[in-house]
Amino acid sequence: MEAMPLFWQVFFLSMLPLGELRAAIPFGLAMGMEPVSCFAAAFLGNMLPVIPLLVLLSPFSIFLSCSKRFSSLWSRLQQHLQNKGEKAQRYGAFGLFLIVAVPLPLTGAWSGCFIAWLLGMSFGRALFAIAAGVLAAGIMVLAAASGILQLLHLKYGLPLLLLLLLGIVFYRLFCRRKRN
Repeated sequence: MEAMPLFWQVFFLSMLPLGELRAAIPFGLAMGMEPVSCFAAAFLGNMLPVIPLLVLLSPFSIFLSCSKRFSSLWSRLQQHLQNKGEKAQRYGAFGLFLIVAVPLPLTGAWSGCFIAWLLGMSFGRALFAIAAGVLAAGIMVLAAASGILQLLHLKYGLPLLLLLLLGIVFYRLFCRRKRN
């Protein structure tokens, strides 16, 4: 049995709700994939679940609300996403774009679909905002992952990267003390 081609590995990895393309792009680049094809596979894979999610969230939420086993979990998830959705509600589709575009875990297309559903956003506006956010996040992740991989190939790349991370940690600690 042959191994799955790398394009499809990145495609399917980007469909998963936690990592999405934020995990798939660095994986593909680390495995030696061409950056453009890596981005294309990750973007398409990340966007594939969006349409079914936007269409099926309402019936699915009714089912989960009636289920004794899942109703409390579903309520907690709704509350968590409503807190994130307050920003999106204030700014509309642009707010949803901003939430999806932040390249951090739990702020991608899946969360964007839930927030759009909670806000009652129209299908077209939600799809456009989520697609633009995924595109922006993908570009940021691709740029960051490409830069880090090139930095690691340099003779002093790893010490420089560790020094940069140490500087960020010290900066964060200093800013928090100054604010208090």
